[in-house]
Amino acid sequence: MVSNPVGIGNPQNTASPGGALTMPVTTQVQNYLAQFGGSFNSNQLVTVLAGNNDIFTALGTVSASVTQAVTQAVTSALQQNPNLTQAQIAAIQASAQHDATSKAVAIAQATVAKAADDLSAQINLITSKGAKYVMVYTLPDSSQTPFGRGLPYTGATPPQAPPAGYVCDNTSTSTPCYLLSNLVQVFNQRLLNDLQGQPVKVLDGYSLLNQEIANPAQFGLTNVTTPWCNPATTSSLLCNVNTPYAAAGATTANLGTWLFADTVHPTPAGYQIIASTTLQSMKGFGWTQ
Repeated sequence: MVSNPVGIGNPQNTASPGGALTMPVTTQVQNYLAQFGGSFNSNQLVTVLAGNNDIFTALGTVSASVTQAVTQAVTSALQQNPNLTQAQIAAIQASAQHDATSKAVAIAQATVAKAADDLSAQINLITSKGAKYVMVYTLPDSSQTPFGRGLPYTGATPPQAPPAGYVCDNTSTSTPCYLLSNLVQVFNQRLLNDLQGQPVKVLDGYSLLNQEIANPAQFGLTNVTTPWCNPATTSSLLCNVNTPYAAAGATTANLGTWLFADTVHPTPAGYQIIASTTLQSMKGFGWTQ
């Protein structure tokens, strides 16, 4: 995460205790400066990409907050009138969900905007400490990942199993993937606003992923919707060439043409696209030949 020391996968994170050690960007920058004499080398390329985990955490907080608010509203109503009908309970749930969702979404948006502010502050620190070639990546739209596409179905009341072939619709304002996409856009826009006039270059990671999804063949890709690694793999850190999602058709032969390794991270082929785009951008900036 950008500044939260208890990130996703940190043993202290009760919401997502994966056992992996995490270190926020703020600590990474301070550690680097302490190790290398308090400054960056003016000939270095410094790349900055962060904020995805802040967004995932904010999204999860919305769901948890709404669930808690609805439960409390129903419990309180039943305590006052134990004879409420199912229709009355449903109306209370709907009202509580509407109010709680509006409040939780506003908090989530403010949270990711604050993360963008924190990241821009670190970028300003990096440039103030001698870095001349600083490239900042906007975040890709996580609603386009397998994680985003598979977010819970909310198309029926009462809840029911999603229809065959269900994909979360990130254009429908009532879906969690729409909110996920919105949070990414809030973060990116705040970061871009903060960086106006700063001596850094921006690589548009948001548009890059959208292009990959819309036109896979242009990038040599054949699958941009399914994780290559077996979902049974307990951590993305353990996703490797020996853990293909065979049931979905993943093999070592097509590893180089699938975009996603797990539900959010790229395969080596996906990272190669990012690297190639970075190099082309550097040439466009006049930083290299």
